[in-house]
Amino acid sequence: MSSMSSIPSDSILAEAILCLVAGKPLPSVITDSLHYLSRAAAAAAAPEPEPVVEPVVEPVVEPVVEPVKEKKIRKTNAAIAAATGTAATGTAAATGTADAAPAAVTGGDPWRTHPSRLAVINPKCCMGRRINEKNPLVGTRPGDTGANRGKVFPETQCISEPVPGSKLCAGCAAKDAAFKANPNTKDESWYGRLDEESLYPRAKIVGCKYFLDKYPNGIHNDSFRPGAATGTSASATAVVTAVGAAEPKKRGPKKATATAVTAATATTADVPGTAVTFKTAAVDIAPVNATYKSFMHEGRLHIRNLETNKVYYANIANNSPEENAVKEQYVGRWADGTVDLIDDSDDDEA
Repeated sequence: MSSMSSIPSDSILAEAILCLVAGKPLPSVITDSLHYLSRAAAAAAAPEPEPVVEPVVEPVVEPVVEPVKEKKIRKTNAAIAAATGTAATGTAAATGTADAAPAAVTGGDPWRTHPSRLAVINPKCCMGRRINEKNPLVGTRPGDTGANRGKVFPETQCISEPVPGSKLCAGCAAKDAAFKANPNTKDESWYGRLDEESLYPRAKIVGCKYFLDKYPNGIHNDSFRPGAATGTSASATAVVTAVGAAEPKKRGPKKATATAVTAATATTADVPGTAVTFKTAAVDIAPVNATYKSFMHEGRLHIRNLETNKVYYANIANNSPEENAVKEQYVGRWADGTVDLIDDSDDDEA
């Protein structure tokens, strides 16, 4: 094998080619040399294997977490009461048992609890504000002591149904959009929204800019003080705050029976020295205050003045009993538990 390695590879290949060209068989010496050269070339071309290095895995040490001691907090009676009140409020909101939402009292409206302001907002009705224009507050009417040429009215609510996707009816939504587009727009039929913190400047109710400009010290003989939780006022005698009456009605009231009227009259008449309020089985449609009562008579809704016993037809489109107690709707007098259709006039004294 050592002799083969001494033979140049070029000469071996040349001799092998000459033999093949001449058609002669290859000598065994050349065949062995060629085998040797091929094995040597293959060995030289093969790469040397790289040493395999095994990675060293270090042991993982888990950190030791010390338990955190809970800090004890002493709860005061005030904190416990606040937590209890918050939980009760959340429960009432989740169950949705309240149909009417009390009007919110905000720090920016210290007159919110005045008796002439709307005490309860009906969420099923339009959020547009209305005023009882036929019943201005005492002390702001022409001729009243302290009146400053500016009438102020009780606050009421629009009784129309809101349009889908809005809290306002179509008419109020158009007026609100016009005011938001141009705050200088003066629309005497628009008094703002009930669900906004800032009062509409020309709402003509206690607390608005119009009122504060006319009566910066309040209404004459009005005992209410701004910011008070509750208050009584001489101007609150004609305030109407009946949410049930303002709710849109889709079904007519049930007709009161003569037996129910007679029983109610007998019950109240047996209590001497107290204010008599007749209760019937009729469902009230017109707003009810201390002066008027609604009832059904011959299939039609009526209202009765509890002081004069005068009876009028009731129009559910009107916002207050005072709007129904007009000459055009006068019927007669209330006598012996029914309507006496006497031929008198609404101008007659009671």
